[in-house]
Amino acid sequence: MAKDKTEQLRKITIGACGAQPDMDTLATLEKGKTKETQRIDVLDVFGIVSRFKPGQSDKGDYIRFIGQFKATNLRTKEVYTSGACIMPKMIEESLWGVLGEGVNNVQFGFRIGVKFDKDAATKYTYDAVSLLPVAENDPVALLERQVKLAIADKSK
Repeated sequence: MAKDKTEQLRKITIGACGAQPDMDTLATLEKGKTKETQRIDVLDVFGIVSRFKPGQSDKGDYIRFIGQFKATNLRTKEVYTSGACIMPKMIEESLWGVLGEGVNNVQFGFRIGVKFDKDAATKYTYDAVSLLPVAENDPVALLERQVKLAIADKSK
């Protein structure tokens, strides 16, 4: 596929976007001497979740998010879109936490990376970093500010 084209997928997953680590990537990760070289960014995923659908596969339970999604494979620069998205557990749990509260149209943007993990069956694990700034009205950010103020008041 040409790099300036966008491919429509049935669902966006790390595998469907060709971002799962191959043997060369795993070897590079395993040889890494520092934390910076033991992690490689593989996929940027953006989207707006409007609803979800629980599912089950031979790998366990998952949540299929329904909405509008776009992903870019950071190694090949290929771009994908879809109306469905299945993400690694840590992202799934973050989105599910918001959707479970009845919020509609959750927006997200994550950079997914792969890290070497000698104890994992696959020898790697995924991690994710949000690409969106924390909203001023984010409940956890508000709570954090409140706790910091309380600690500062006690130390006076």
